[in-house]
Amino acid sequence: MQIDDQISLLINAWCELLLFSCCFRSMSTPGEIRVSLGKSISLAQAKDLGLGACIERMLNFTEHLRRLRVDKYEYVAMKVIVLLTSGKSEHFVLVWVGGGRCYMAFAKNGKESVK
Repeated sequence: MQIDDQISLLINAWCELLLFSCCFRSMSTPGEIRVSLGKSISLAQAKDLGLGACIERMLNFTEHLRRLRVDKYEYVAMKVIVLLTSGKSEHFVLVWVGGGRCYMAFAKNGKESVK
């Protein structure tokens, strides 16, 4: 893959990758999102800052990751899928890779579908 293509993928997917990383990092801390090493935010703190809706969605996604017991290998595989689907009209919601199977949920026009 050309360096320009790699840069384009990162430019298009950096936000999703950053949020996904925060959610994966937060699996061990229910009720809060670990933003960086030693820094976390709870839903109550987020609401005070006007970020309640975003943090609430991240907490829900983190709960899905925790419930599915996503490990670091599945996490890396999902990051690759996020990169490869960047720039498409569908939005990544949840992917689970396990037991040789890959389940992808995308939201398109507000409706979720599983592939």
